[in-house]
Amino acid sequence: MSELSNNLERSPANLLWLGLPVGLTVLSLCTAFLPEQLLEEKLREAKTVRQISLFCAGVGSFAALSMGRKLIRHEPSGESVQVAELADIAEANAVANPLEVSAFESTPDLLEAKQAATPTEIDTDLPPDTGTDTNPDADTSTNPDTNLDTDIRTNPAVEAEDASQNLDVQRILQIIASQDEVMRLEGAIALRQLSQMKDLKGLNLSGLCFRGASLSQANLPHCDLSNADLSGADLSGADLSQTNLSRANLSRTNLSQAKLDKANLSYANLSGANLSQATLNQTNLSQANLSRVDLSQATLTESLLISAVLEGANLNHINLSGSTLDSAILSRADFSQGNLSETSLRATQIIGANLRRVRLHRAKLNQAILTGANLDGAILDGADLYGVELSGANLNEVNLIGAILIDANFNQTNLNQANLWKTVLDPDSLKPAFLCGTTLSDGTVDNRDCLN
Repeated sequence: MSELSNNLERSPANLLWLGLPVGLTVLSLCTAFLPEQLLEEKLREAKTVRQISLFCAGVGSFAALSMGRKLIRHEPSGESVQVAELADIAEANAVANPLEVSAFESTPDLLEAKQAATPTEIDTDLPPDTGTDTNPDADTSTNPDTNLDTDIRTNPAVEAEDASQNLDVQRILQIIASQDEVMRLEGAIALRQLSQMKDLKGLNLSGLCFRGASLSQANLPHCDLSNADLSGADLSGADLSQTNLSRANLSRTNLSQAKLDKANLSYANLSGANLSQATLNQTNLSQANLSRVDLSQATLTESLLISAVLEGANLNHINLSGSTLDSAILSRADFSQGNLSETSLRATQIIGANLRRVRLHRAKLNQAILTGANLDGAILDGADLYGVELSGANLNEVNLIGAILIDANFNQTNLNQANLWKTVLDPDSLKPAFLCGTTLSDGTVDNRDCLN
């Protein structure tokens, strides 16, 4: 009887289906036992009426018993099927997710809204079966003011997708952390592919090994790759903007055309790396090892390279304007036709470097060592060269208009065709230099060392 009452509570329609045969039975019995005097026809016809009434009572009793049996055996009819299914789903989730059920029970009006819905509406509202334990009713009840259809049809799908992607990331990281070389490289490829489909901003990859991995075109901005091993990896065209790469091993790594704006590469090892045409604006490269690096046509405006090592680096056509390279080691580096305007190069070692036709407008080179450097055709107008070491350097056709050259060492310096107009210097400091067609600070031309 408890099952019968439960089924009747689930849907009022069941009461109708059970009430019809019961009512028919009662009506037929009443007609069969009416007093004869109430019958207007003959006795023979009265008997016929009683027989028909008894037959109808039997049919009604049979129908009532059958319907009651169906309800007791959980066989709700017609319109009650969908509502019963909803109730069963809610009951199953009550066992699997007790926390969610408590939230569901806190808003009983939600269940009443579902029970009031027609079968067509219920089919539309129910999300497809994804095989997960997600309870759409519980999610909706936490936001009673939110539209029911929107919550049921969209939120579980979005949450399931996010959970799946997060699971993918965790699995990939586990593979990358593997000691198996093949699995590790495959994991890196999977990470690259995932990064092109999903925003992995802020992902923690610190200390992981990506040695020799293929990560070209990967999107890993704002990620943590500090202390990671990326030696020999392919990161060409990758987006590493604002990524933490401090103390990372990037030796011989391909970073051509990569985006490294505002990234942290302090103390990183970039020896032999390819950074041609890469962008590193406002990037921190302080004390990084950039020896023999290829930075040709790269852009490093307003970046920090304090005490960085760029010995033997290829910096052809580089843009370092506004950057700070104080105390950096730039010996034998090739800066030819680069832009170093307003760059700070205080106390740098630029021994034997190629600075041919470099733009050093208003650059700060005080106390810098440029012994044996080639500055042929360079532009140093308004530059600060206080205490600079220029012994044996080639300053042929250099533009030094308005530069500060106090305490500069010009021992065996080639100043042929150089323009020193309006420079600030001690005229006696030019005695050991080679002067031919040289414009002095007062505008006069000195040809003392010209060959006849």
